[in-house]
Amino acid sequence: MIVLPAGFALAFALYFLLPQTADVLVYLLARAYQRQPVRKPRPIAFSTLLATLAFFLSLVHPALTALTLAPLFTGLASVPRAAEVKRRLDGGACAGDVAAYEAQVMESCEGFAPAFSGEVVVPLLLCALSLALRLGGALGWAWLGLRAACGEEGGPARLLAHLARVGDALLFALSLVCACIVGRNPFRTRGAGAQARLVSVLGIAQDDTRIHAPVAGDIAQGALVCGVSAWLLCVALALLLALLGA
Repeated sequence: MIVLPAGFALAFALYFLLPQTADVLVYLLARAYQRQPVRKPRPIAFSTLLATLAFFLSLVHPALTALTLAPLFTGLASVPRAAEVKRRLDGGACAGDVAAYEAQVMESCEGFAPAFSGEVVVPLLLCALSLALRLGGALGWAWLGLRAACGEEGGPARLLAHLARVGDALLFALSLVCACIVGRNPFRTRGAGAQARLVSVLGIAQDDTRIHAPVAGDIAQGALVCGVSAWLLCVALALLLALLGA
């Protein structure tokens, strides 16, 4: 029960302080994948290797398991990056250019949905399942290994696409639950996917649910909605793990 929220909290500390770590991790995994011996199926072999290493590390101590979970939530790096955009806009980076100002706000807000659904929600689900099976962070690292081989076609790519859809659907539901924290009625929002629904929750969608033009403060609200949604999911999964272990 404790390992999952502990690992998630460590991920917040890691990616909020060092957001560039996400790019470094993805780069290193991609290079490691390219350097492995050519054998079929390469993505499965690579992800299995990462999963095995994560599993054996989890056998050492629960604290080490939490440490192995933290790097998996790379989507959290989107928050400090968006915060930097907000600081530049608040500092007058697009003063006099309303179109460019609004475009940067929209881009940042829309970027939260794919980052959180695909790189926060999905690893949370996989880590919870992995912990329930006493595998440590094995499934999460297997998923990250498959992402490093995302250029490959076939079964692994289809699996990643299915997981991304699950993450999008779950973030969609969670964003509706958390709409009240930004003063929005979820029943007065629209959008088929998590991205469209998030900007509608923020009141900046290009439809009849729009309340105001995009402003820099919407970036902070978008991060708040996604962050609270992720923590709600984490707590719910931790409680579920506690019930399974009871």
